[in-house]
Amino acid sequence: MKRLNDPEVRGEIRARIERLAPDSARRFGKMTVGQMLCHLSDQLRDVAGIRPVPGKRSFFMERAAKPVAFYLLPRWPGGFLPTAPEFDAMRAGTKPSAFLQDKEELLALFDSLTISEGEHPAFGPLSAREYGRLLYKHFDHHLRQFGV
Repeated sequence: MKRLNDPEVRGEIRARIERLAPDSARRFGKMTVGQMLCHLSDQLRDVAGIRPVPGKRSFFMERAAKPVAFYLLPRWPGGFLPTAPEFDAMRAGTKPSAFLQDKEELLALFDSLTISEGEHPAFGPLSAREYGRLLYKHFDHHLRQFGV
């Protein structure tokens, strides 16, 4: 299973981010490519503790959704489940500005990312391996959304 803890996988994801362009076409979902860049940047701010997000933990999320999302689904399906409001780039979080600026901000956050165990607002306590898995799947999902 791929995880962002692996330097090779991290390099693969970084190269995919670099291939994004202002005219990258959306294949599913509702976000624009600019909103997606800000959405991923906000997730990295959340992980780093820069942008605290209120938790909405539940037995279902920790015991049922987490194993499915982390381990059973090889990749997250596009347009299948809506994003929770606190993570929805169209309702909350950073708003897009200039594409290249937003992309550079994401790359800077990505390059400075340290993955360690921590408390996820929906899934509860995560090991560093689990956080690496979650981050990989989330980035992969949105990069596939825009064809990279």
